[in-house]
Amino acid sequence: MSNQKRILKEILDIQRNPIENVIISISENGIYDIYFLMKFYDYPYNNLYLYGKLKISDKYPYSASDFLCYTPSGRFEIEQKICTNSSSYHQESFNATYNIRNLLISFYSFVYEQSSGIGSLNCSVEKRIEYSSKSLEINKNIKLFNELFLKRLSEFDKKIINNNEIDEKLLCRICLEDDTIENLIIPCKCKGTQKYAHLKCLEESQINYILNQSSHPHYQKNIDEVCSICKTRYKYKAKSRNELFREYTKDLVGKLQTGMLLISSKESSDYNNKIIQQNKNNIELVQNIYYWTQSIILITEDTTHYLGVILTLPIKQSNNFDNYINHYKIDKNLYKDINIFQGGPCEKQIIYSIILINSTFLNEFNIELKNIKIIETTDNISLLFGELFFINQLTKIYHYFTKQQVVLYAFEGISGWSHVQIMGELCKSWVLSKTNINNFPYNNMWEHLEKNGLKCPKNPYSSNYKEDDL
Repeated sequence: MSNQKRILKEILDIQRNPIENVIISISENGIYDIYFLMKFYDYPYNNLYLYGKLKISDKYPYSASDFLCYTPSGRFEIEQKICTNSSSYHQESFNATYNIRNLLISFYSFVYEQSSGIGSLNCSVEKRIEYSSKSLEINKNIKLFNELFLKRLSEFDKKIINNNEIDEKLLCRICLEDDTIENLIIPCKCKGTQKYAHLKCLEESQINYILNQSSHPHYQKNIDEVCSICKTRYKYKAKSRNELFREYTKDLVGKLQTGMLLISSKESSDYNNKIIQQNKNNIELVQNIYYWTQSIILITEDTTHYLGVILTLPIKQSNNFDNYINHYKIDKNLYKDINIFQGGPCEKQIIYSIILINSTFLNEFNIELKNIKIIETTDNISLLFGELFFINQLTKIYHYFTKQQVVLYAFEGISGWSHVQIMGELCKSWVLSKTNINNFPYNNMWEHLEKNGLKCPKNPYSSNYKEDDL
């Protein structure tokens, strides 16, 4: 792969110019698994020999890598990915200027910190001291450790002389290839070895910064626009998030409108179910993921942003619904059946609703709809959406003239996305489908709609949902 040259160059540089208290090696598995042995001298890790692996991403340096440890230390779980600021748990923060040397040095310092993130342990100082004293003997029970490091322990006693050959050359900060000044640009105000870059490398890194981030604006960072080192805005800019997603969704974006259905994909739903199984005790996380698992969402607005209600999360009882109908004196007798759903994570105190009524009634009596939207009309049946207070006013009129009851579909809360965010979800894996009133409310139809809906072609933002990412 194209990144192997850079990885090999970094490994050779570290072997020529070692990191203090760190030894690295690679196994027959290849250069994407960099094994390390770190020796610690300070309390409470006196004489700790920490054996582990830096698992390099196949998209390095545009995607974060992960640390795993095999030595019991009381600091980290064994054989589990460890959450750090530069790990795959924080892809939005990873920078292509990070290198293997810096990652190892940073992780060495991280061992002395106290954190409660994924992969970290809350262990007593006494236990950590005990683990440290026994660490070398424990490591000797690991076959690969013996093959890679047992005969190299004396290297910790050598004095390290910093003679970093990579740092002495005029080179691109991203690919680490040396070049002439004519082929390099100065993208920001960084100095020294971070001063220069190839324009192509910079633009590729900016695009990958976007692709590595969540589609949700809350979790996005502007590292594609602002250098994370000197904090100044880049003088050069590749395509924006909006431009990229419009390019990837060009066959779907024109169809993304009120009345369409958003379907969570099988791949994303299977992945979500695995996360739910692994985090059953994290109620807030599980609830949030449930919204987007085997979901059918009716788009109800497509103006400055997109709104929609989830049709696949029925609930038997809702305190918000009870409080709402009591406050607004909603007459339940107007409805022959009431179905309550979790409509989405936003505005949970507001109850939205859908009814289906004969469209000829609206025309004959010249009913002017305020705060109510006609989502779809088929065979003289109209699907109407609005806040329950306004839907109830219309239902009163309908019942007065026709003496008929209607079925009420009530939704606790609503879902919302920006234009760019919803395009991002389609880029990843979500599916788009047309509304069919005859199938409403789409009971047990997720699998059919997901299989037969409109899908975005595979693109660089498509999610792979690998189990290794869990």
